[in-house]
Amino acid sequence: MTKTRLSIYFFIVFSIASISKLCAQEFTTEGKDFWFGFMENTLGSPPDTLLVSMSSRIAATATVSIPLNGWTQTVNIPANTSVSVGIPKSLAMASGCGAKLPRGCRIQATEKISAYALNFQGFSADASLLIPTTTLGDKYYLNTYRENFSNSRQTQMLIVAAYPNSTIQITPTVATSCGNAAGVPFQINLNQGEVYNLESAGDLTGTYVQSIDNGQGCKKFVLLSGNFCTAVGEQCCCDHLFDINFHNESWGKNYILPNLRTRNVTRFRVVAQQNGTQVSVNGGPVQNLNAGQFYQFDLTANGSVTSNNPIAVMQLSMSGDADGTSADPFMITLGPNEQTMKEITFNTLFNSGNSPTYYATIVTKTNSTGLLTLDGAPVAGFTPVASNPAYSIASPNVAFGSHTLRSDSGFLAYIYEYASYESFGYSAGANLTNLFASFEYASSRHDSIFCPGDTVFFQGVGDPSILSYEWDFGDGDTSKQQNPKHVYTTLGDFTVNMIIQRQNSCDKDTIPGKVKILGPPVTNVPDDTICIGTSITVSVNSPDSIRWSTGDTTSSITLWPSATTSYSVYTKNVACAGMPDTFTVNIRDPKVDFTTSPQCFGNPIRFTPFASTSLQSFSWDYGDGNFESYNSATLNYRDHTYTAPGNYSVTLAIQDSTGCKDTIVKNVSVFPLLNQNFTVGNICLNGIASIVNNTTVVSGSVHSQWNWGDGSAIDTSFSPTHLYATTGSFDITYIAATDSGCSDTLVRQIIVYDTAAVSFTANDTCLGNAIQFVNTSSAPPGSTPLWYFGDGTQSSDTSPVHSYTTAGIFNVTAIALTPFGCNDTVIQQVEVFPNPIPNFVSDSVCDGTTIQFVNSSSIASGTYTSAWNFGDGANDISKDPSHLYASTGNYNVVLTLTSNYGCVDSAQKVALVSPNPTAAFTLSDVCNDSTLSATNTSSVSGGTI
Repeated sequence: MTKTRLSIYFFIVFSIASISKLCAQEFTTEGKDFWFGFMENTLGSPPDTLLVSMSSRIAATATVSIPLNGWTQTVNIPANTSVSVGIPKSLAMASGCGAKLPRGCRIQATEKISAYALNFQGFSADASLLIPTTTLGDKYYLNTYRENFSNSRQTQMLIVAAYPNSTIQITPTVATSCGNAAGVPFQINLNQGEVYNLESAGDLTGTYVQSIDNGQGCKKFVLLSGNFCTAVGEQCCCDHLFDINFHNESWGKNYILPNLRTRNVTRFRVVAQQNGTQVSVNGGPVQNLNAGQFYQFDLTANGSVTSNNPIAVMQLSMSGDADGTSADPFMITLGPNEQTMKEITFNTLFNSGNSPTYYATIVTKTNSTGLLTLDGAPVAGFTPVASNPAYSIASPNVAFGSHTLRSDSGFLAYIYEYASYESFGYSAGANLTNLFASFEYASSRHDSIFCPGDTVFFQGVGDPSILSYEWDFGDGDTSKQQNPKHVYTTLGDFTVNMIIQRQNSCDKDTIPGKVKILGPPVTNVPDDTICIGTSITVSVNSPDSIRWSTGDTTSSITLWPSATTSYSVYTKNVACAGMPDTFTVNIRDPKVDFTTSPQCFGNPIRFTPFASTSLQSFSWDYGDGNFESYNSATLNYRDHTYTAPGNYSVTLAIQDSTGCKDTIVKNVSVFPLLNQNFTVGNICLNGIASIVNNTTVVSGSVHSQWNWGDGSAIDTSFSPTHLYATTGSFDITYIAATDSGCSDTLVRQIIVYDTAAVSFTANDTCLGNAIQFVNTSSAPPGSTPLWYFGDGTQSSDTSPVHSYTTAGIFNVTAIALTPFGCNDTVIQQVEVFPNPIPNFVSDSVCDGTTIQFVNSSSIASGTYTSAWNFGDGANDISKDPSHLYASTGNYNVVLTLTSNYGCVDSAQKVALVSPNPTAAFTLSDVCNDSTLSATNTSSVSGGTI
């Protein structure tokens, strides 16, 4: 069973047919954006130089700047060439313990470059590899050096903020020169481009520096370390040390320790990241270290170091007198065996003119030394490492300038310069991939071949501090399992990201790699377009077997799709089925439609068309003999007016740019109009307005809406009536509509005139009395009265007086005649009561005789009462009274009658009471038988007897 993996840090065994190598994305020191700085150097001899040197495998343009100080310089970097830029010392060099300064330097390049910094003063120099922002970390254990002798100066560390609002926490291992206590964390805040310089008279090695989440995540930063000036390995002269620190996640467990050319002894310092770290040099005794502690040792030959936990290793060049040479110290941060590079373009930085010699120390696997080239040529002189013979080391001389190293197997490389009491060293480049976690993948289908459709098994491996795993498979699919599986359906290179969350980490870490899905060449069948109802023939030329999604296996097939359809075809060889090529046969099924609505005769009808595709031509047939044709892609609305009512078939035909056609036919109706008319006359208040509706329609019904103009409800009767409650002019609005919705509106005015309100008062009376008619009517100005008294007489007086000649009940008619004929009439009865007719019979009587009065009075209707005045002061109310006068005489007897209606009349007669006569006579005596003569002497007063 073949087994390969992402890195050699973890080994994973899959119980499947094969395991394939994951091509990991390396976090190398090549990049486009770099931040760096310079620490204070001892005051050596001139020249006094700060510079940055840049190399690129392809032509690039780079801008070097000190952003917060306003200094900038842009240079062109030819391919495979190095270019150096001098940095102003007064603007860039940091000094002063605890100082926060605007002295961060930056490189921004158009292509990936390698960059190195040199801090050079005569007889005191060192250099450092620079790390791009994409490869920075947020946690570091510092590695530096200080020789314990009187001329040794302060150890240094320099933090460069690559991002705004960075909060950094520092836990120094020794007391600092600016008052920070050993083991007591403190925090600083930096903005992008600011640097923080920290110094100590002790050895700052093992100081823990980490980014703190201030609410915006942990900001990655640059950490440089060194010494103002120190000797290494002896008590002579001091030299400046200066190098980059690699973040904790990039530390490995296995290192090759090269001995430096021309040196008898090389010093190494190992720093532990975790408690319980066990370190062994060349397989020797175990050295136990806790986090931040270091182990220092010297070697006289190439060696190796291993550990159970990640460690950082620094290589130190001894002072010249330590082993009888004239060179000075420098420090290089070494890379672990787990972090090799496959290619790097580097340069030798600087020629002081002091007869320098440049060396390259190259570490690679012993069985791969033949793969390594320097500037395209093989490198000779590799020697296996005795303590780890799987690796070999070569240290060739290199000329001043730019060089390129390559090996498909991977390598580590370090560059250094020796001159008379002068030296500097640095790593040619580094791979800073996170090593605390890795992943592998494997497929059970084919050995070393991953075909579309294969299940790819992934396994994430890491230390116990990992809390969670997330996966991005590079094709839009994800997983949150530690060991997921995934199926790729297409060919190509996919970047796989394993995203992990570590305990006590404020950010997630991403471990990238690439998966390559192989197969036969993609069969390219272009998309095509046909009209609906037609066919298309497609063909594929391939030496491999052909599979169509239709099931056909011939090289050519004919398709009759009824709608736009996607098909696929792939070829299959002995190893893999190729990635299917999906092609689409687009059906040009142009669809046309239009909207319209019936209209009443005389109105234009709007036809609004819609087409599903771009057009070449279209035409309208309106169904009434009118036809329009256009060779245009613009399908706009059309308005058409018909000359007669009726139903019409309208046809819209289109042809698109490919010649595909569509036609739609719709019926449209033109409705006849109304013949609208109505009459109404003016009315008097409280009169009824009667509509005479003369509206007609050719066919169907008339639907009416009447608005009387007085705020009353709408009336929908055909010929309605209406009672107006107030006077005035009113607009009667008549909306008439047919069954088809054709409507018209007619407005006519009606005037509601004010009318009279006739009333009068009159009292009943007795015959012979005049009646006063009091007119209490109200009437508009200009009105005239008219009276009919019911007895054949009339009057036009406003309040007339009238006497009736007969008794009875009379209907009196009072009329108010207004100017607009809004008359009013009221009829009331008046009664003329009959007078009683007094009459009586009264006899003449002689004195002393009682007179009997006989009442012969009468009345036409009703009753009456009698009242007698006998003329002698006596009265009686009897109907037929009798009365005895006390003396003779003529008495005026008055009979007064009062009817039950109060009518009074009287009659007067004379009652004669005559005196009685006095009888007297005289006789003369006569003889018998003689006629007696008597003389009547009777008398009566006032009369005769």
